[in-house]
Amino acid sequence: MMYRIACQTVLWLCILSCRSFGLEEPRLYSGSIQIPTLGDLGMTLGISDTEEGTYILLTVPTQGATNIPLEATFTEDGSMTASLPQAQLTFVVHENLGQTKLLGYMEQGLTFPIEFERVNALPELTRPQNPIGPFPYTQREVTALHPDGFLLQGTLTIPDGVGPFPCAVMISGSGQQDRNELIMGHKPFLVIADYLSRIGIAVLRYDDRGVGGSEMEEYDLLRNATSVDFATDAAVMVHAARLHSEIDTRRVGVIGHSELCCYAT
Repeated sequence: MMYRIACQTVLWLCILSCRSFGLEEPRLYSGSIQIPTLGDLGMTLGISDTEEGTYILLTVPTQGATNIPLEATFTEDGSMTASLPQAQLTFVVHENLGQTKLLGYMEQGLTFPIEFERVNALPELTRPQNPIGPFPYTQREVTALHPDGFLLQGTLTIPDGVGPFPCAVMISGSGQQDRNELIMGHKPFLVIADYLSRIGIAVLRYDDRGVGGSEMEEYDLLRNATSVDFATDAAVMVHAARLHSEIDTRRVGVIGHSELCCYAT
């Protein structure tokens, strides 16, 4: 039972972490909770006071969730209560007098005590495989005009040396992703692009429509998009790669997974 609830929590945190809210700079408290099947779960709770009310901002770095806002209500003893009904999750917490600790508990089938310390910033995930410069290749920003009138943007990495070079265009699977395919601090497309560009293969990776540099004013173009539309996006970026003099136009291919199989055929 606890395993099922924990899995539901992961799913809902990943979904809700995509939401964007304009809240006040929060007071941050970090710590960890021992959860069966998940072990030591690092967590940060932020307290944000706004004109509309007080929010508890939930961040769970290992689950890719950042600043998920939960509207808080106050009990008679001054404690704050906030819930995430989709995950059957409730927090009951209060700040100590000096606002150096956050005390209380989290409830999700079982009750887990909370004693978090005040921190100045959200903890960063360490992903040692993510490449760090300086890089032995050129990075170039690429912008391509889509036939439907919006822009797709990405990064072209070009190996050092004499070209033209073969090129791989990286295409994500189902769901909107940025050019690095960022998930829980991991950047798999960046890692692959770095490796290939070090061995003489250029790589173009791009933000999916509606994400990052590929923002669009017509939201319906994202909401109503089909696999055919996403395949068109990929074709636009393959064409964009071929426009660069360093690229061997006869040797441009695609790398990806999941829904890419539909596009490639």
